[in-house]
Amino acid sequence: MKRVFFLLLFSSASFSVFSQVRTTETAFVSFYSELEDVLAENYSGISDLNTETGQLIFSFAIQSFMFENATMQKHFNEEDVMHSRTFPRAKFVGEITNNASVNYQKNGDYKITVKGSLTIKETTLPIETKAMIRIENGKIYASATFTLDRFLYGIDGKDGSISQMLDLTVKAEYE
Repeated sequence: MKRVFFLLLFSSASFSVFSQVRTTETAFVSFYSELEDVLAENYSGISDLNTETGQLIFSFAIQSFMFENATMQKHFNEEDVMHSRTFPRAKFVGEITNNASVNYQKNGDYKITVKGSLTIKETTLPIETKAMIRIENGKIYASATFTLDRFLYGIDGKDGSISQMLDLTVKAEYE
């Protein structure tokens, strides 16, 4: 009887821990370069959000960025730009620093701060940005817009083909 009780207790504790992690496989990221009016979009990001701790992870396949211009897309994946064969993913690992201010059980909009590290190619740098979480009928919507200096991550490419500073937008819908 003790065994059954502990098994049930362990199972319910495990379930409650796992239910805190919300995931998506359709996270969105885009970047925009004003210099040449270039927009690239990626709808296949993977993300985990732990609502209890605020831990947040995003991962995007570099080759999944789509451009209007196929030549630009090909160039983006080549060695002198993203070198996507050697560095196939970009990844953010961080946390919501004010996670306690978000009531995941109540509909509403919550201003948050996200802090962590972003790895692109072989470079990992700290990043901090303001973001928004919207809770709507049990779903969690997260979004952020920030500027990224591509040179800091070793993203060179042809001179004058794209801005040094890129406008990034990240969105995720967690079930």
